[in-house]
This record gives sequence, C-alpha cells and structure tokens, in this order.
Amino acid sequence: MKRWKERQIDEALERYYAETLLTDSSQLRTKRRSALIPFIMGLLTFGLVIGLLLALWRWGPELLERKGLLETRQVAKPIPEDIPSQIGPGCYVRVVNTQGTGLHLRAQPGLESPPLVNLPEGTVLLVVEGPHEADGHIWWKVRHEDKLGWCVTDWLELCDAPPTER
Repeated sequence: MKRWKERQIDEALERYYAETLLTDSSQLRTKRRSALIPFIMGLLTFGLVIGLLLALWRWGPELLERKGLLETRQVAKPIPEDIPSQIGPGCYVRVVNTQGTGLHLRAQPGLESPPLVNLPEGTVLLVVEGPHEADGHIWWKVRHEDKLGWCVTDWLELCDAPPTER
C-alpha cells in the first residue's frame, strides 16, 4: 500500500514537472539552490553593513578627529577642591586689568561660548558657582544685575560688597 501511494505521488510530481517544463526533480532542486544563494548573499551583506555601522559608531569619531575632519569641544570640568583659591561662591569680585576693553560675560565656560554682555572695568560681580576649567582658563559663574554668566578669573579680584548689597 505504501509503495502504491509513493508511486501515485511520484506520478503526480512528474506530471507537475512536465506541465511546468521541468523534465525531472533535479531541476527543481537546482532552482531552489539558486534561489538560496541570493538570500545568503543578502544576509552576509546585511551583517557586513551592521558591522560597519557599529564600528563607525564606536571608533568613527576618533578616526575623524585624528584626520582633522571633526573637532570635539571640551566640556568644562570642575577643578578639584584642594586647589587653593581666594575667590569662591558668595564672594564679590571686581573686573580689573582689561586696559579698558572690558570682560565678556559668557553663557558657558569656554572661549567659544557667545558673550552675553561686555562688563566694563570696575564692575562688581557676585560669584555664584565655580571654579570650572575650560580652554586653559579658570572660570567662575557670576551674577551681574539680572544676568548670570561665566568670566575668566584672570581679570577678577576680590572686593567688598557694593554699597547697595550691604
């Protein structure tokens, strides 16, 4: 009985192959294999693309920076507290030694940060936060009237509170 069913199936397959212009089942297997090759190539290509993207995500910025195609901006980092300083939060400071050019009050610590206002020499400021190091300078966050911003310590000196603050 089993052989009869197998023969029936074989005959049905041969009729199908004849109708579809295939002469034997080996052509069907070849057709299946040939369809498998593009699928495998597609998987390999996909894996290669994902691998390259991951490598660029991990090492790309370093390579671009080394070749000079990418500039990374340094983030201001707090200076360790063991560095002695007379200026500190809660102190008043005065703008000095600018030869009349004044001192920029900047939005963030760093020379690339846009200036909010130019403070004339003699302006008294309240130190709010700091110190932070950026671009080779020590920066203090200060309050001037209604503005908060950052100034370089090189043009600041300690002073007494202004008369209106006492």
